[in-house]
Amino acid sequence: MRWRDVATELEGRPGYRAAFEQQFPYANVALAVVALRERHGLTQRALAELVGTPQPVVARLESGRHPVEIRMLARIADAVGETWTVQFGRRSEPAQEPQVVGA
Repeated sequence: MRWRDVATELEGRPGYRAAFEQQFPYANVALAVVALRERHGLTQRALAELVGTPQPVVARLESGRHPVEIRMLARIADAVGETWTVQFGRRSEPAQEPQVVGA
């Protein structure tokens, strides 16, 4: 099941944020990479080729379930001529969709 499907199913339920974060702990990174890829009109395969990695690596990253190395984010940004940043902020209530941070 994809994180978007889980988010839609759980939205509005008590404990939504905790459940979402448990299922998709890296959702912000995933959203940022998807947005970057779409901004450049790239498929996962095309981005993977630019980065020099197999397409399943991009798919895993975009799932929001797997950690990503900082080196990989740097390679992705470099491959499309962009930069990326890390941003910290206070958690907000009520539960909200993750915000795109980075790329």
